Amino acid sequence: MRIAIINLTSGGISGGYLKYLSEVLPRIDKNEKVNAVMCAVPKNIELSINFNAFKKINIVYCKLYNPIINFSDKKLLKDLDKFNPDIIYIPVEKKFVYKNIPIVNMLQNMEPFVKKNKFNSLKTRLKLN
Repeated sequence: MRIAIINLTSGGISGGYLKYLSEVLPRIDKNEKVNAVMCAVPKNIELSINFNAFKKINIVYCKLYNPIINFSDKKLLKDLDKFNPDIIYIPVEKKFVYKNIPIVNMLQNMEPFVKKNKFNSLKTRLKLN
């Protein structure tokens, strides 16, 4: 399987978002069902993630997301054409359409994918498991 992860953000990547990516990407990289991953991030965002440590994940750069105009990043679309993904994952709630490739948008909070927080109530910890 070939997965494209497209980070459609206008530059306000929070610490939580970066933590989420740093937790999820190693898991995807180790998954035997995944052959390759294209991770697209805006150029001006500094990621504290060492992409060189991954075997299957390649980073490409895209434009900042602009909610006022329709999203059209010709370079990103060319990168997608070249990569030819089986599925596209958008870790934020932004609309994106590409050919007839299935799109997965993350709509819920990212907490279930990060390390367990001992400060959560028992009810919350059980819910996240």
